[in-house]
Amino acid sequence: MKKQIVNISPLQTAKFMAALWFCMSLPLLLFMFFAFLAMPGESKAAFGGMMIFMPILYAVMGFISTLIGAWIFNIIAAKIGGIEYTTKDIEGSVI
Repeated sequence: MKKQIVNISPLQTAKFMAALWFCMSLPLLLFMFFAFLAMPGESKAAFGGMMIFMPILYAVMGFISTLIGAWIFNIIAAKIGGIEYTTKDIEGSVI
């Protein structure tokens, strides 16, 4: 059975993706923390600030790029149609 996505809510999708990018950036802080420990004294202040700012930057950039991307998707989908995909019903599915 073919279905077509013809509209994406830009604001809701952008909020979701901002939260997703924020969560995805958190494990990177672990790697940054070990690099922080290995740095000499004077450069630690700037790097420490970057460790705090990075998850926020990821979330903001994810929000903006998704908002623009969803808006562009809706314009294109209105002109040529959306993304088609095929679904299959599965018996006994838990979800």
